[in-house]
Amino acid sequence: MSSSRSRIIGCLFALAVLLGGCSALRFTYNQAPQLSYWQIDSYFNVSDEQAPLVREALAGWYRWHRAEELPDYADQLARLQAEALLPATAAQACGWLDQALSRFERAASHALPQVAELALTVTPQQIAHLERKHRDLNDDFTKKFLQPTPQARREAQVERVVERTEDFYGRLDRDQRHRIAEAVAKSPFDADRLFAERVARQQAVVQMLRRVVAERPAAGQVQQMLRTLVAHLRQSPRDAYAGYQQRLRQFNCAFIADIHNAMTPAQREHAARKLQGYEEDVRALASAAVPG
Repeated sequence: MSSSRSRIIGCLFALAVLLGGCSALRFTYNQAPQLSYWQIDSYFNVSDEQAPLVREALAGWYRWHRAEELPDYADQLARLQAEALLPATAAQACGWLDQALSRFERAASHALPQVAELALTVTPQQIAHLERKHRDLNDDFTKKFLQPTPQARREAQVERVVERTEDFYGRLDRDQRHRIAEAVAKSPFDADRLFAERVARQQAVVQMLRRVVAERPAAGQVQQMLRTLVAHLRQSPRDAYAGYQQRLRQFNCAFIADIHNAMTPAQREHAARKLQGYEEDVRALASAAVPG
């Protein structure tokens, strides 16, 4: 789901930070404005005239996020610690996924006025740079997800899921790994379908920017264009993919609950401790002064 809109609004480190390594969380978040700038630059080759505007927008977004969002994240992490020790249901897992998506959308919405202003400064040369970046990212996606045989794809997917699960719960035993492999074999996940949707989203961003360059609409109109792009992350405007999204969501909710319920008490405690570490770091970040 790598798209230019997420990079423009500062890559929304909110989610990435909460899912990253706890030991590096505080450092990463404090450096996020600079890291986000570098990422935006890699997509657009930011000009000398644009650079101050981008830096100011990122600094303002992170000040808001630190003050307004991080305290709520910390409270949610505290609640999740207790839930991590108990059995889970598919409905509960869907709730976790929906909360994460809602936070993403709130963060994106807050950035829209600044993103719209920046979009109005984009040049045709920068759009061409963005298209080259998309091609590079799609090559990376192909290597990671589009292995030449179904078996190779399935094995790579199992490896990714096992790695993420062990990062959260600790070492898995043979039966737990087998359970994951069986679930992956039944998953509706379709890398080819995802790739096609990914390309369609990239093209939608490019088309929007070309329209902005050609028509120079008011900033409010650009905000609405961006708002539509963000909404399409939750539900694709392409009916076939929207149906696939819903099927995959339902499967993933059941899968998350099933895997959680297959964890031992010690593994659930490992997850709760990890969440506690995240909470402590997030609270410290929320209360700290913004780095100068």
